[in-house]
Parts: sequence; C-alpha cells; structure tokens
Amino acid sequence: MSLSPPFVEELIPYDPDEFDFVSNVQDILEPPEAHIGDLEQAEGEGALAALGQIHRWFPHSGKRRPRMRCQLVHADFIETYHRFVRTVVRSNLEEAVVLFERCPNLRIQLAGEKSLTAPHRDKDHHHSEAELNFWVPLTRCFGGASLWVESMPGKGDFHALTVEPGMAARFYGNQCLHFTKDNDTDLTRVSFDFRVVRLRDLGWSQIPHPGSPEAARWMIFSYYDVMGAHGHVLSPQEWASQVAPCLPDLSTTAGNQYHQPPRPSSCRQRSRSPEHLKKCEAKWGSARQARKNCARCGWLANRAQLEQVLCYMDSSGITRPWVAENPDSYQPWGLGCLLCHRAFLAGPKDESTPWPSKSAFTDFTYGLGMPGLLQQPLYRHGNHARLQAAGRSQTQLVLPQNPEHAAAAQTLRC
Repeated sequence: MSLSPPFVEELIPYDPDEFDFVSNVQDILEPPEAHIGDLEQAEGEGALAALGQIHRWFPHSGKRRPRMRCQLVHADFIETYHRFVRTVVRSNLEEAVVLFERCPNLRIQLAGEKSLTAPHRDKDHHHSEAELNFWVPLTRCFGGASLWVESMPGKGDFHALTVEPGMAARFYGNQCLHFTKDNDTDLTRVSFDFRVVRLRDLGWSQIPHPGSPEAARWMIFSYYDVMGAHGHVLSPQEWASQVAPCLPDLSTTAGNQYHQPPRPSSCRQRSRSPEHLKKCEAKWGSARQARKNCARCGWLANRAQLEQVLCYMDSSGITRPWVAENPDSYQPWGLGCLLCHRAFLAGPKDESTPWPSKSAFTDFTYGLGMPGLLQQPLYRHGNHARLQAAGRSQTQLVLPQNPEHAAAAQTLRC
C-alpha cells in the first residue's frame, strides 16, 4: 500500500521558545513539597531537565504519580496549543480550515516504567480514517522513552521516534500500528498528542456534523474544534454561516484527493506451524530470537500455558480457553477471542449491555505486525484476576475488567 502526503510520517520543526509547552506543562505537574528543591535545582539547568527528572518526585510506590494520560485543559496551555495549530499545523497541512482535537492528551512514562500502550491502530477505537496524528515530545525521546510506530500500514518496520523539544512528529496512526516499550532509560518521557482532519477530507471522513443524530462523541464541536480560515476557533454559529454552506455534497466522496484501497486478502493457505517455526528460526538466527521477534512463534511456544490461563467456564461447568488462532487458514495468522467474535456476530442483546465492538479480538488479528507476542493485553482482555492475585499482596491492584468481554462471557456461556 502506498500513501501520499500528508498520510505519511514526517518530522516538523517549530520554535520551542515561541510555543513554550514545557513551561505550560510544568505549571500543571506540581511536585510534592518534599521535592520543591529538586524542581528548583532542575530549573537551573533548564525546564527540559526538570520534566525529564520528574520520576524523582513521584516514586513508583507513591500515590502522587502523575497520570499517564490526561486531557490538557489548562488555560495557558490551550492558548499556546491554539497558536500551534494556527501557525504550525495549518502550514504543514497546507490547509486553511482544519478540525482539531479539542483537548490534547498528556502522556507520561516514568523512567524504568513498563510499557503503557499495546500495539494498536486508532481505527480499532472507531476514530475517523481521515485523522492525522501529531505527537509533540516535551522531553528527549529515544529508544524505550519514545513512541514506536510503523512507517506504512502493515509494513511492520517499527522504529522509535527519536526527537527532542522543538520537533513534532506527524504520522497516520489511524492505520499504522503504534505502541510504547518498557522505558529502560533514566529519563521520564513527557509528551502530548492530538488529531487533525483537513477540511478537504471531511467529505469522506464520516465525522458527524453539528446536530447530527449520529454518535455525539465524534461530532464537530464535541470531540473536534474548528480553526477557521482567519486563524481563530470558530463558534457553531460561525461554522453554520461561513463553512457549512461551502461544503460539497457529503453524501458522495467525489473530489477526494486520498482513497485507501482495502488490503488484499491472501489467496493461498498460510504455512503450517512447523514450517513457520523453521522459516522464522532461519530468519532470526535462533528459536529464542524468533520467539522474541515474532508473535506467532511466541504464541506457539507459550500456547499450552496460555490456554490453561486464558479461559472461561461454560454452562456445563467445563473450563475452556477463549483465545484461539484465526480459524480461516486462508487468512493471515492472528489470535482472537471466541466469545467476543461470537457476540460481535450475534449483535447486542439490548442497548444497555456492553457489547464487543469490532477489534483485533473479534477479527482474529491480534498479534499481526507485532514485534513479539505481548501477553499483558491478553490478560487484561479476559480479566484474569485469579492469575494476577497469585503471589501478590492484597494491596496490589489487579488489572481492570474488560466489560465487553465480560458481558459476552456472561451471556454466551449460558
């Protein structure tokens, strides 16, 4: 698949003095009183150093750890953010009118902290395919203290975005897998991100317009604000009078400058497990490296153990595994959830029931394109509190339950 700009990865320079996000975020991240001296000392070396060492303020065992993800609604930050969209983003996209995420997300990964984001595409979470991701680091980002992305959908060439303040990254996170690794550096990673849609792409974006009866979450003036041609954020009244009358017929996609063709499906049966293992061992040099770098090899090596843990009890009282490989041998290999797959095909019992939405677990595509098998999302999906509690003290938290999986299990096992 080939994509055209701006649906390709690009690094974008900007003036960090003009857009002083670092100071804005420092004002939001107040350290505990015991570490005020650390902040003052770090500020003597620059605001960047202070942010990079915030793990000193919030020890892993403490209760004052900053949230990994929170929406930035601080007034000073929003003012700087709007100027950034007006000046940098519109210029980069060569678009006068853009839809942009109303509240950017602050992301913090402390030094030495485990991976916080499993490989995913924003499309899996129902985002519009017209969205472009802008990722703005506020500390030096490299290796484990960065975001890992693939350059093209399905290419699997995962690489860390190596950037510093004064450089933003744009990538097509809707279709390209991206994730974090364990932060094995001595610096905390602080960044924020947001999504943007060009006005020219609105016709095929499937984004609900103001007043639309469709899902309110993604509606313009709900999830998105609009930066007008004159550089100020439009009100709904200004949208209705200045922009809406000039839009093309949104019932068609005529005039689109970008169209993503569907991925071709495999027309031959995928290789059997022994053949795959042999091929990967030759590719990576050893069986151990194959398990480390290939999700399928990691699954085959740990399948017996995982099937004993990733399970549920059916109506007859028999414990059965819910995780399985893609049953269609003419499709690429992938893992999925038997319960969520059946529930997704059946449809919700009623509107109040959390019901599985289309995802890797309903499509048997979990593991595709991943650099090795990540088991933690599998545990999270099935809410395996029994496994989590083993050998842990009562004060340690278990992973939260996936309500969609739980609803499917409760209904389908009856």
